[in-house]
Amino acid sequence: MHNGVVGVGVIGTGWGTAIQAPSFIRTPGCKVVGIASSRRERAEAAARQLSIPFATDDYRALLARDDVDLVCVTTPPYLHHEMTMAALAAGKHVLCEKPMAVDRWQAWEMERRVRETGRIGLIDFMMRFVPARAYMKELIAGGYLGVPYWVHATHFLGFHGLAMDDVPYDWVARKKYSGGMLGRMGCHFIDAFRWWFGEVTGLYAELDTRAKTRPLPDGSGVREADSDDSIWCSMKLDNGAMATLVVSAAVRHGPGFRIEAYGSEGTLVLENDGPLLGARKGDARLAELPVPARLLSPAEKEDRRLRAFVPWARRVVDAVREGQQITPDFRDGARCQEVMDAIHRSSETRRWVGLPLESRRGFVQGGSST
Repeated sequence: MHNGVVGVGVIGTGWGTAIQAPSFIRTPGCKVVGIASSRRERAEAAARQLSIPFATDDYRALLARDDVDLVCVTTPPYLHHEMTMAALAAGKHVLCEKPMAVDRWQAWEMERRVRETGRIGLIDFMMRFVPARAYMKELIAGGYLGVPYWVHATHFLGFHGLAMDDVPYDWVARKKYSGGMLGRMGCHFIDAFRWWFGEVTGLYAELDTRAKTRPLPDGSGVREADSDDSIWCSMKLDNGAMATLVVSAAVRHGPGFRIEAYGSEGTLVLENDGPLLGARKGDARLAELPVPARLLSPAEKEDRRLRAFVPWARRVVDAVREGQQITPDFRDGARCQEVMDAIHRSSETRRWVGLPLESRRGFVQGGSST
């Protein structure tokens, strides 16, 4: 760090330009010093837009800079392992976008490497920092539900009548690049289940591709898609509760998402990160549970993505400055990746799959980081 300021380098100009770089720019005690993209014109355009002093089409040039302390890897998942390992080799701390990797083996190798280097490795499960979700965590931990029985999450996209077959073809349509809704949206719910209730011990799942084609960006035709756009999954959690997850981006006019959590003493319901509703034994109906002011985001009235990422960026910068490990970290990312791998296995075999999956020597999978 230079004069106590954390230098941030961003790899990727999609999510990196839209959310991560702007959030770090407004975070006290840090400076975004460089941005990299596979296409130089994109890196330079992002640098001009956000007044970032360095732009490159070679991410290793960004890693070589002495003023970069933290590297944000915001590229497609199939590039996360390579770029994260290179950043750790260069002595950088890493914030990696979700999903962590293409499979659990890559994810656990990344987790082991960050421990070996003594660096900080974090995963962008930023939805933990949406105020209503953070308050839901506090209430559950404080016993609001009593004994947890069931958590049910649905996410039907298709706002304004658009569905996945209206979305221009890109890497998200390809399974081999870790495209699909499981990695884009499903992993946030998996992380929430783990964070709120504990590890997944088994599951049955089905993945489907309802939108078989996507239009080419130039409008010249369509191309076949093979990544999942619909998910159905039933999970057993280690506290005895059950969880279900239903997600689809193939529908039109979807209402967004809804999370319902039920227990022996109470109920919590959250819809589209709006008001958190709750009721306890003896209450006749659900009522709004106001989120404490201490949990509200500095970006509360802005884009819901900024509302989640801005407080997360502040925690990340403080952790790097103070040299403290925080969560969600690489172990959270790897555990989530295991659940995703189990979902793929269950969908392929049409069988219940127990967790954890088989491990390799040298990979630490015990304990909990949450």
